[in-house]
Amino acid sequence: MEEKILRAVSEVTGVSVDDIKSIRGDTKTARARMMYYYLCNDKGLLFEPVARLVNRTAAAASYGAASFAIFIRGNEM
Repeated sequence: MEEKILRAVSEVTGVSVDDIKSIRGDTKTARARMMYYYLCNDKGLLFEPVARLVNRTAAAASYGAASFAIFIRGNEM
């Protein structure tokens, strides 16, 4: 399931899967990564395997999911 979500995020954002998995920290890549965390969390997936897929820690995934939720709330119309 994590792979499927990762590919979908890549397709929607235009950020390659390799870039999402990389250490790149530009805004577009970071937001794509946070979207991936958020969607995985929304599906009830555990942060550990979700984070491992993109070479991050579970803490980073948890923080990213929470940050993306705040980002979404700030951009609601």
